[in-house]
Amino acid sequence: MSVTGTLITDCLIDIFGISLVTTTIAFSVILLLIFWFWYFTEKTLAMHSINTTKRELFYWAAILFTFALGTATGDLLAETLKLGYTQAAIIFGTAIAIITIAYKYLRMNGILAF
Repeated sequence: MSVTGTLITDCLIDIFGISLVTTTIAFSVILLLIFWFWYFTEKTLAMHSINTTKRELFYWAAILFTFALGTATGDLLAETLKLGYTQAAIIFGTAIAIITIAYKYLRMNGILAF
Protein backbone atom coordinates (compact mmCIF):
# COMPACT_ATOMS: atom_id res chain seq x y z
CA MET A 1 0.00 0.00 0.00
CA SER A 2 2.82 2.39 0.78
CA VAL A 3 4.40 1.95 -2.65
CA THR A 4 1.04 2.23 -4.42
CA GLY A 5 0.07 5.39 -2.51
CA THR A 6 3.43 6.94 -3.31
CA LEU A 7 3.14 5.99 -6.99
CA ILE A 8 -0.34 7.51 -7.23
CA THR A 9 1.01 10.82 -5.97
CA ASP A 10 4.15 10.69 -8.11
CA CYS A 11 2.16 9.87 -11.27
CA LEU A 12 -0.31 12.70 -10.69
CA ILE A 13 2.56 15.14 -10.21
CA ASP A 14 5.17 13.89 -12.70
CA ILE A 15 2.97 12.58 -15.52
CA PHE A 16 -0.17 14.72 -15.27
CA GLY A 17 1.46 17.88 -13.92
CA ILE A 18 -0.93 18.30 -10.99
CA SER A 19 0.60 20.49 -8.29
CA LEU A 20 1.61 19.29 -4.85
CA VAL A 21 -0.80 21.78 -3.30
CA THR A 22 -3.68 20.34 -5.32
CA THR A 23 -2.79 16.72 -4.57
CA THR A 24 -2.36 17.47 -0.86
CA ILE A 25 -5.77 19.14 -0.70
CA ALA A 26 -7.43 16.45 -2.84
CA PHE A 27 -6.02 13.55 -0.81
CA SER A 28 -7.00 15.30 2.43
CA VAL A 29 -10.58 15.63 1.20
CA ILE A 30 -10.64 12.03 -0.06
CA LEU A 31 -9.33 10.75 3.27
CA LEU A 32 -11.92 12.76 5.19
CA LEU A 33 -14.64 11.38 2.90
CA ILE A 34 -13.43 7.82 3.46
CA PHE A 35 -13.59 8.29 7.22
CA TRP A 36 -16.99 9.98 6.96
CA PHE A 37 -18.49 7.22 4.79
CA TRP A 38 -16.88 4.57 6.99
CA TYR A 39 -18.41 6.05 10.13
CA PHE A 40 -21.74 6.87 8.45
CA THR A 41 -22.22 3.31 7.21
CA GLU A 42 -20.57 1.35 10.03
CA LYS A 43 -21.12 3.64 13.06
CA THR A 44 -17.52 3.05 14.13
CA LEU A 45 -13.96 3.70 13.07
CA ALA A 46 -12.48 1.38 15.69
CA MET A 47 -9.61 -0.70 14.32
CA HIS A 48 -10.45 -3.51 16.74
CA SER A 49 -13.84 -4.02 15.09
CA ILE A 50 -12.64 -4.47 11.52
CA ASN A 51 -14.36 -7.80 11.19
CA THR A 52 -16.28 -7.49 7.93
CA THR A 53 -15.17 -7.19 4.33
CA LYS A 54 -16.75 -3.74 4.09
CA ARG A 55 -14.83 -2.44 7.12
CA GLU A 56 -11.62 -3.94 5.82
CA LEU A 57 -12.12 -2.19 2.46
CA PHE A 58 -12.64 1.13 4.27
CA TYR A 59 -9.50 0.45 6.33
CA TRP A 60 -7.32 -0.29 3.30
CA ALA A 61 -8.73 2.70 1.39
CA ALA A 62 -7.79 4.88 4.37
CA ILE A 63 -4.29 3.38 4.46
CA LEU A 64 -3.82 3.85 0.69
CA PHE A 65 -4.84 7.50 0.75
CA THR A 66 -2.89 8.13 3.94
CA PHE A 67 0.27 7.09 2.11
CA ALA A 68 -0.67 9.15 -0.95
CA LEU A 69 -1.35 12.15 1.31
CA GLY A 70 1.89 11.59 3.21
CA THR A 71 3.89 11.61 -0.02
CA ALA A 72 2.12 14.70 -1.34
CA THR A 73 2.47 16.60 1.93
CA GLY A 74 6.07 15.55 2.47
CA ASP A 75 7.03 16.63 -1.03
CA LEU A 76 5.05 19.85 -0.61
CA LEU A 77 7.00 20.72 2.53
CA ALA A 78 10.36 19.61 1.15
CA GLU A 79 10.13 20.87 -2.43
CA THR A 80 7.45 23.52 -2.85
CA LEU A 81 8.04 25.20 0.51
CA LYS A 82 11.80 24.56 0.14
CA LEU A 83 12.25 23.12 3.65
CA GLY A 84 14.25 20.15 2.38
CA TYR A 85 13.66 16.49 3.17
CA THR A 86 15.44 16.55 6.51
CA GLN A 87 13.27 19.33 7.93
CA ALA A 88 10.13 17.74 6.45
CA ALA A 89 11.05 14.43 8.11
CA ILE A 90 11.61 16.23 11.42
CA ILE A 91 8.18 17.87 11.15
CA PHE A 92 6.49 14.52 10.44
CA GLY A 93 8.52 12.74 13.12
CA THR A 94 7.59 15.38 15.67
CA ALA A 95 3.90 15.15 14.78
CA ILE A 96 3.99 11.35 15.09
CA ALA A 97 5.82 11.60 18.43
CA ILE A 98 3.27 14.10 19.79
CA ILE A 99 0.37 11.85 18.79
CA THR A 100 2.11 8.79 20.26
CA ILE A 101 2.75 10.56 23.57
CA ALA A 102 -0.79 11.90 23.66
CA TYR A 103 -2.18 8.41 23.06
CA LYS A 104 0.10 6.55 25.48
CA TYR A 105 0.31 9.02 28.35
CA LEU A 106 -2.51 11.56 27.97
CA ARG A 107 -5.27 9.09 27.06
CA MET A 108 -5.92 10.46 23.60
CA ASN A 109 -8.79 8.63 21.92
CA GLY A 110 -7.40 5.66 19.95
CA ILE A 111 -9.63 6.33 16.95
CA LEU A 112 -8.50 9.95 16.81
CA ALA A 113 -4.86 8.87 17.16
CA PHE A 114 -5.38 6.46 14.26
